[in-house]
Amino acid sequence: MNACALPPGPARPLPWWKTRPRNSRLPRALQALAQQYGDIVRFRLEGKNGYFLNHPRFIAAVFQAEGDAFAPEPG
Repeated sequence: MNACALPPGPARPLPWWKTRPRNSRLPRALQALAQQYGDIVRFRLEGKNGYFLNHPRFIAAVFQAEGDAFAPEPG
């Protein structure tokens, strides 16, 4: 069995208040994470793992490899 290393990221979850829609600080928080940990960052938010891709090459790779998983919203 091959084990994949997880991308680096903070040991503690992101504070929920940084992600509230009304006064979201999430873009700044993600930018700070990318500066500290690199172009692929793993983080915890509200009990779930999140991954932030900070380079267009990585984002394109996800959509090309897993494009069918991203269905357009109805409407």
